[in-house]
Amino acid sequence: MGKKLKIGVVMGGMSAEYEISLQTGKHVIAHLDPDKYEIIPINISQENQWEINGSLQEIPTVLKTIDLIFNATHGTFGEDGRLQALFDFFNVPYTGSGVAASALAFDKMRSRDLFKFNEIAVPKSHAFDENAINDRKATRAVRTRFPEPPWVIKPVRSGSSMGISIAWDEKALSDALNLALEYDREVIVEEYLRGREFTCGVIENINGERYTALPVVEIIPSQDHEFFDYEAKYDVGTQEIVPAHILEDLEKKIQDVAIRAHKILGCNTYSRSDMIAKDRIVYLLETNTLPGLTHTSLYPKAAKAAGFSFPVLLDKIIEEARP
Repeated sequence: MGKKLKIGVVMGGMSAEYEISLQTGKHVIAHLDPDKYEIIPINISQENQWEINGSLQEIPTVLKTIDLIFNATHGTFGEDGRLQALFDFFNVPYTGSGVAASALAFDKMRSRDLFKFNEIAVPKSHAFDENAINDRKATRAVRTRFPEPPWVIKPVRSGSSMGISIAWDEKALSDALNLALEYDREVIVEEYLRGREFTCGVIENINGERYTALPVVEIIPSQDHEFFDYEAKYDVGTQEIVPAHILEDLEKKIQDVAIRAHKILGCNTYSRSDMIAKDRIVYLLETNTLPGLTHTSLYPKAAKAAGFSFPVLLDKIIEEARP
């Protein structure tokens, strides 16, 4: 048997999604084949301290001792291109998308500009910075652009549905803007679309195809939740139907949008795009370059429905990252 590939599984990080990242990292470690890989868990604290087996390490030391990084981080610093830039600086191969695609996808407003330019439907939306919100200009401007509630408010750069609210009146709008501001200095207000929620994963280089869309997942939050927010993701009452029970025409539309978004952003290996279908139109909300890989995450469920066990999926992601 040849030398095992030394895989550093990076998790944690300086993000509100720290705990979710730990879940992804631990789930990945539990399903990597120890006969193929030497597995090194790397925990980044919320203060950016890097730890291996309980021992603090200098970043250059960590990155010089491994063959490849499995990036199991989520959110700010892990998914926005900055961690990818660090890996590039030390010339260490890593899983997932590169700097540009990560930064673009993580910025909901700039990625939507690209999607619109490429004739993909997105919700009507407008971004406000912290100055406009703090002096209440944003509240008045929302009324001008979107006269009638409800309004959807979310941070421009965040994940796991953190900081997202639906506001049904002006008081709730003000509270929602300030909540979103806790996660980013820029906030999106968008039109509320009452439709069906879907997500669709993409994986590269399967069966001779450069891009393959995984089975579509329909998300139906329980009656306790207005939308698929952070709490709904972990509510046993939320239904996640895969493959979704939809007509073939809608399925193809959703899968086409997922592949187009992946290509437009320049994503690498895998991604997952979230959408709402309303009145025969599929609206793209955002694309995730590092979708969750926990035991309850949507991407592994869709991959399983396509015939990929979790260990096989991990092998594929690693294979694509190898130089």
